[in-house]
Amino acid sequence: LVARKSYNTPLVGFFARVLAAVPVTRPQDIAFKGSGRLLRLDKDDGDAFRLAGSEACRFDVEFTDGAKLRYTDGASGRAWVWRVRAVESHCMALLSLDPALVDPPADPQASLPRQGSYTVLPRGDYEEAFAEARATLQRGGAICLFPEGGSHDQPDLLELKPGVALIALGVSRPVPIVPIGLSYFRGHSIGAKVTVHIGPPIHVSEDERASHAAGGEERREATAALLGRIKKALRAVMVPAASIDELRLIHSTRRLWCSSRGLGRRDLRPAVRQDLDRRFAFAIRRVLGEADLPLEHLSRLSSRTDLAALEEAPSPPGGEAVSARRREVATMVARLRRYNRQLQDLGLRESQVQQLEVAPFFSTLFSLGHMVTALLLASLPSLALNLPVGVAAVAWARWRQQAALRGSKVKLTASDVVLSEKIKFSLVAVPLLWLSYATLLLLATPLSRSDVLTLLMVAPIASFLGVISVESGMIALRDLRPMLARLVYDRRRVDALKAEQRALQRFVRTEMDRLVSSDPEVKELYEMRGEVGAADWERLQRSSGSGGERCPT
Repeated sequence: LVARKSYNTPLVGFFARVLAAVPVTRPQDIAFKGSGRLLRLDKDDGDAFRLAGSEACRFDVEFTDGAKLRYTDGASGRAWVWRVRAVESHCMALLSLDPALVDPPADPQASLPRQGSYTVLPRGDYEEAFAEARATLQRGGAICLFPEGGSHDQPDLLELKPGVALIALGVSRPVPIVPIGLSYFRGHSIGAKVTVHIGPPIHVSEDERASHAAGGEERREATAALLGRIKKALRAVMVPAASIDELRLIHSTRRLWCSSRGLGRRDLRPAVRQDLDRRFAFAIRRVLGEADLPLEHLSRLSSRTDLAALEEAPSPPGGEAVSARRREVATMVARLRRYNRQLQDLGLRESQVQQLEVAPFFSTLFSLGHMVTALLLASLPSLALNLPVGVAAVAWARWRQQAALRGSKVKLTASDVVLSEKIKFSLVAVPLLWLSYATLLLLATPLSRSDVLTLLMVAPIASFLGVISVESGMIALRDLRPMLARLVYDRRRVDALKAEQRALQRFVRTEMDRLVSSDPEVKELYEMRGEVGAADWERLQRSSGSGGERCPT
């Protein structure tokens, strides 16, 4: 399935048609700016809100069946999405809050945008796409879809759209639903690593299919039940994290634990790293829960001032004064964040810290110069054939990234669109660059047309070899980053960084040993051989009594 907005574009649409993709018209693809201005929003009976607009509004025309209204809070900048329950006149309507948003605004009137502008989201046209998808499945084919309804860069699942359940329930033959998790950090960078984790299939039961065929409330219950099973299966193939700060904490803890045992990144397969991340996510939740340290405080723990503010903050409901345990964990999390920032600034990996040594300045500088010269010579084809397009593609992708960020209410940095935009730009710009070179050679050199044509045919091969050489060079440069650090770090700073790593490794090992000895679920998880399956995650969650959506299942 592909958004019709993308399907109708030249490049993506071409590849979508080659893959026989099914276009889906989503509300955001056909959204439009509403007429007039919003003036008042007041609480009405039950969960309804009464909206009043200016005389220029055309609610009776714009708010069709199933439409939604979206605007940005004039005070906080939060995006609000409302369902249109009834239209009373061209400037009066009854609204209810979209189920995806939990809490209504405390002051409805204050939530209205300052300029009164709003966006209308008409109901998407799904019937034709769903019918084609069901027909494909009925023939024994396969359909690939992203059930969240769009791309994003959140570390956790968005609310699933019911389409995946409606499609599966509408097929009479048995259809397995296979959950797939994609895990990566820098998906917007060429050459970034990604782990594809495939879980066990889900099957639609006969009871669910019969309830769906009955219609009415039974159909809604069957759809919700199947969607819940799909959501649980998807969580079993991803690393659970409520925020990007928690995800970084999980990755950092795993790297410290591995490096303390002499295991580097290259010693572990991506699937093994992901499995370890899920186990550490489970353990970290236990540690933070024992310390009464809310997840939302992780992003603040980076300095002594933040720690002092945390200590003075009121305890959670039912809690006592901030304990020594809470301060100990908060201090270590803050130190871990500062340590990771140091590594990031230096371009070092966890396994490279203990290799860092203070070397003679001139010999280090000579080694760096030698490596950079070799890299430049190997990259000459890429500099001529790819660099101009690469620079322009980066600028284009950043502009498109900002546009996507302004138009979305779920993207954090809109990094999910960056690489797509680079590829689309390059598909057009690279051939144009080669043709420009060929034209210049014909006009400004004595080369014949056959010679220029031969060079033009060789250009793709040279360009590809240039990309390979640059990629290999970048990997080599990452290994040489400790050498760069030697130029700016003296003995005292090097020793301090190594000592900090050892202290954090001891803390991680101590916490893991304590949890393994005191917590049966963590002990079972720690000692479990092989990859932890979905059934084991679900059993551990039930036995721990957590039941929260943010747990590994």
